[in-house]
Amino acid sequence: MQQTNGQMSAPATPSPVPTTGTGAEATTVPGSVSRTVAEATITMHVTHDQVTFCADLAMGRGVVVLQRWKRRSGPGKGWWRVEGPVTFRPLANCLGRELSDLLDRLPFPCEVANMLPRAATPAALAAIAQAQQEVVHG
Repeated sequence: MQQTNGQMSAPATPSPVPTTGTGAEATTVPGSVSRTVAEATITMHVTHDQVTFCADLAMGRGVVVLQRWKRRSGPGKGWWRVEGPVTFRPLANCLGRELSDLLDRLPFPCEVANMLPRAATPAALAAIAQAQQEVVHG
């Protein structure tokens, strides 16, 4: 479940008692299973009109923090944050100081987003199809 501050809670721990019926196989894993490798993952997903930063810290329990930006349209164009923290520094208690500082230093990928094409509209797809037909039969 995602909270309004952009921090996601750790997934629920499965029941230690498997739920089975007559002739059924166990559908849950034992509750004592935990991740033994400590790792930090940073993901940056960029499209023409949206940028998402995702930080995942796995050290005992998992912590996931999202920050999502959308491109403005119309006058006063630019980007606006629609989800997540303004900066990651206040989340240093759950992400660690080093990871939160690294996230705050990442550059915003404006140039990459500008390079990517917009989502195709039905009118654009029709125009492209017509242009392809003209080239083929031209």
